[in-house]
Amino acid sequence: MEPVHVNIRIRRWLRKMRLNGDEGSGTVTGVALIAVCAVMLTMLASVGNFVITQSRVRTVADLTALSGATALWLAQGDACSVAGAVAQEQGGQVLRCDSEQEDIIVEISMPTRIPFADEVSSTARAGPDQCR
Repeated sequence: MEPVHVNIRIRRWLRKMRLNGDEGSGTVTGVALIAVCAVMLTMLASVGNFVITQSRVRTVADLTALSGATALWLAQGDACSVAGAVAQEQGGQVLRCDSEQEDIIVEISMPTRIPFADEVSSTARAGPDQCR
């Protein structure tokens, strides 16, 4: 049999270790929560930038198509070059520009600020004819 004083020391040491075993767990949990919040905020900002850029590229595509159709209708130069100048002025790039009878069809792209989607594109059509 072990002496009683050794057994008491072991019990005290075990109690002390149990109490000290939780030390720092709040810090680890806090750091994990901060990391999760940072990731969520980054994702929210990325989605927000993507949605804003999508809306902007649709607006620029409409403006570009209307300016190209106006140039085509009034015979004020090449409609696609006018559309390209308007798109460039608005921060976009013309990917495709076609003229069908009196209508003009443009496809515009704009860069995003997020890594998984480099650019967003949109197509617009304008002219005096009814849209199909």
